[in-house]
Amino acid sequence: MSVKTILSHKDKSRIINRILSGEKYSPISRDYKVGISTIAIIGHNLGIIKQNTTHQKVWSISAIDRFLLEHDSTIQRLSMAIRHVKTTAEWKCSLCGHTWHQSFYTVRRRVERTGGKGCSECGYDEYTVYHDFLQNQLSPKSAYFVGVFFAKGVTGSNNVIKITCREKKKLKKIKDLLACTYPLKYNETSYVLKFKSKKIATVLNLLKKNVTRGIPKAINKDNELFSHFLRGYIDFKGYVNYIDAKTPRLTISGNHVFLKNIQDKYKQITEASSIDGKKREGCLRKPKKELYITGLESSYHFMNWIYNSEVNPMRYISNSKYDTFLELKDKFYEKQERIDYIKTNQLVYHNFQKELRKLNGKALAKKHKVKPSDIHKIIKEPSKMRQYYSKKLIDNILDSCIRKKEIEREMKSIMVKVCERAGMTPSAFRACYYTKKGD
Repeated sequence: MSVKTILSHKDKSRIINRILSGEKYSPISRDYKVGISTIAIIGHNLGIIKQNTTHQKVWSISAIDRFLLEHDSTIQRLSMAIRHVKTTAEWKCSLCGHTWHQSFYTVRRRVERTGGKGCSECGYDEYTVYHDFLQNQLSPKSAYFVGVFFAKGVTGSNNVIKITCREKKKLKKIKDLLACTYPLKYNETSYVLKFKSKKIATVLNLLKKNVTRGIPKAINKDNELFSHFLRGYIDFKGYVNYIDAKTPRLTISGNHVFLKNIQDKYKQITEASSIDGKKREGCLRKPKKELYITGLESSYHFMNWIYNSEVNPMRYISNSKYDTFLELKDKFYEKQERIDYIKTNQLVYHNFQKELRKLNGKALAKKHKVKPSDIHKIIKEPSKMRQYYSKKLIDNILDSCIRKKEIEREMKSIMVKVCERAGMTPSAFRACYYTKKGD
């Protein structure tokens, strides 16, 4: 397209005046919404030919460091000698520790474009995470995080890790655990924590690959780490509800192989600890892909297994789950105290019963070798029976009668006291409490 078809004669006159006054071509082209080449053609027709006077800036080591510092860059220079901007040099990311070789020409363009935050390993942005969180040997904290990841996390392309949860507070605590500054996002149904880390993604992918029946091998062989791993999993993929007013149920969802392994582990733990001689393994519902731990005692023993130690300074991610555990713990010990109280008083009650059986008419008649009918007469009219029996025998029988009445009063007092405090009926109290009942 020619100049005449774009600009009017009046516009061309004004452009010529601005060119002759020494003004640069760029602002003129912007004002008239034409290309710089169009303005250059007009200048060339006037006999004005501009030479390129731009000189390449000399970048010394101190100038490079000053440039990175001024742009608040997380990229650090490792090479000691750089001849010019296109010299290949070694650089390091202060966020994740990754090192690479590249020319300062490319690094400078990245710094100017992205602000100089991050590298190809952790993402070219201002956010960071503790990249070495899973590099060392697994600890209770890292095992907990792996459990959270197995419950609600995935690894995507470019080493991106994503964890979703409906509760924002939980993800905030996971952020704190990872020293993560990436923002939380909401996608209409749940909150999402999304961050990039090659080191963390590599370990997580390796743990997902090396599994034994759904559990990472490094965790499956260590009972302590297993309990922390399971706590992280349940905090994000488990819940406790009540079937009725007194029967809690812990529900864990997942694939069948994974849940079967948890069930077997729990069974081993309870058998090894010999809590009370009962076998506990929960109920595995294969169609629903859920594991149920039902009953106060079973729920308490299971949660006591996974909350067996404190992890400082993290405490517990799911306060609601831990609060539920404390509630179950209080109810369990309350029930145990109630049972112990009832058993103790029942033992006293049954001992009184045994003594009372020795003080009835037949037992006294057999003991003193008298007729049962005479026992009744001695108790009713002892003075008349003195002519038939000795004073010592009659006094012994009368003392036994007094002791019998005292025992009956004691037994009645125990029953009333226990029934009021324990909230049970007299018939239930009289029954033997030593029969073993399952959860």
